[in-house]
Amino acid sequence: LVAEITFAWKIANEMQTWLALVEMETGSILYIEPLFAGVSGKVFVQDPITSSGDTTQTANLNNATLNPYRTSVTLNNLDAPVGGVQSLTGSNVQLVDVDGRTEPPPTKAVGDDFDYNVRTNDFAAVSAYYHTDNFFETIESLGFDLSTYFTNTSFPVDIDHADQIDVNAHCMGNGVDGIDHSGYGYGDETNMVDPTIGRAPDNWVHWHELGGHGILYDHVGTWYFNFAHSAGDGL
Repeated sequence: LVAEITFAWKIANEMQTWLALVEMETGSILYIEPLFAGVSGKVFVQDPITSSGDTTQTANLNNATLNPYRTSVTLNNLDAPVGGVQSLTGSNVQLVDVDGRTEPPPTKAVGDDFDYNVRTNDFAAVSAYYHTDNFFETIESLGFDLSTYFTNTSFPVDIDHADQIDVNAHCMGNGVDGIDHSGYGYGDETNMVDPTIGRAPDNWVHWHELGGHGILYDHVGTWYFNFAHSAGDGL
């Protein structure tokens, strides 16, 4: 005797619906299927220090140590694939090479997930898409319409996941009181022997840049307050 159970489960701020077939006597799950279609990628939902509580899990460590802290998440709001190729471009965000280092964002064949080692530019790109899109989705979930809250910003917003050559990030205005793009450098400079790690995997940096400076461009007309750098770190 088998029970068909449909349930909703919130994963990374997104409610997802699943179907499961459960054997009644033992409670064993015989079959389970997500009732949605999409593309997934691996990111740090929180940075390794925050998620583990271990202050030694820093950005200079190797893939073998950092990879287990990745989480598979759905990459929401992506545009449909073109010619069987899925790009990191969606309604809120598009990954582009704006300036600085030339590291084109990755693409995948239809049906393949964006799963990469932490110490790669491709992991930084997937992180940049996910965290930026999640930022705008969070703003919407609080009741703000993006088109009226970011009046002078054109969507999708350009994000360059690998442009600076230092441990830093920036958010640039478009000259008409809106966001032009946001760009990210390295996450660490003490280990340049292994493949480098990006700044974009750190969720907090996106809230600093877009939540702080990005919002100010649209509402104050400049990237900072006269009395403070921004409200981004508070967010």
